[in-house]
Amino acid sequence: MRLQQNIFLWIVVSVIMPLTIVILVLTLYGEQLYRQQITQEINSSLSNISTDLERSLAYERSIILRIASSFAMRQYLPVLDRAHDGVMHEEFNQRTDNLNRFLLSFHDILLGQGTFRVLDLQGNTLVKVGFGRITPPSFDGFESFPYAEYERSLIDADMLEQLNDLNPTEVSFLTLMQESRESSILDSVVPLRYQGRTVGFLVSSLTGLQLDYILQLAPRPYQGTLT
Repeated sequence: MRLQQNIFLWIVVSVIMPLTIVILVLTLYGEQLYRQQITQEINSSLSNISTDLERSLAYERSIILRIASSFAMRQYLPVLDRAHDGVMHEEFNQRTDNLNRFLLSFHDILLGQGTFRVLDLQGNTLVKVGFGRITPPSFDGFESFPYAEYERSLIDADMLEQLNDLNPTEVSFLTLMQESRESSILDSVVPLRYQGRTVGFLVSSLTGLQLDYILQLAPRPYQGTLT
C-alpha cells in the first residue's frame, strides 16, 4: 500500500505538476497574445479614425486659405487697413456687401460649416455670415464704422496676443468666443495680411457635423465606445 502511494506521489510530481505548469504557461501566453491582438486592432482603428479626422481638418484648412486669398477678400483688405487706423473706408458698405455675398455662396455648399467671420485686430466682427444668412453691420462701435456683432469687450489681452502671434501662412484651430458653445466646436483662424502687416483675421467656425459623420461610421472593435 505504501508502495502504491509512493508511486502515485511520484506520478503527481513528475507528470501532473509539470503538465499543470505547462498548461498555465500556455494559458498566460495565449492571453498575452490575445491582448496584443486586441491592442493592435484597437490602435489600428483609432489610427484610421485619426487619419480621417485630420483629412477633414486639412480640407477645412484648404477652404479657409482659398477664401483668405480670394479676390473678394483682397478687395476687403484696405477696409481692414483703414479700420486699424479708426477710419471708415469710403467703400465700406459696398465692399462689405460684396464679401458677405461671396462668403454666403461658400457657406451654402460646405458641409458642417457654422459661421464665417472677419475680425479686426481687436477681435471685433466686421463681417459675419452663418447658417444661411448674412448679418449686416448694424452695431455701433467706438470707431466711426459699424460692426456685425457687439464689440468684444470680453476678449482679454491673452487672446489678442494669441491671435497676433499666429503664423500668417497657416491655419490655426482655436476656441474663440461664440454665440453658443453648443453650436460649434472649433474656430479655424488665419491672419489677413495687407502691405506686409496683419490687418485682421478670417475665422471659420466648425459645427462638427462632418467630424460626427466620420465617428458615426467608424468601426468599434470589441463593442468599444468612442468619446
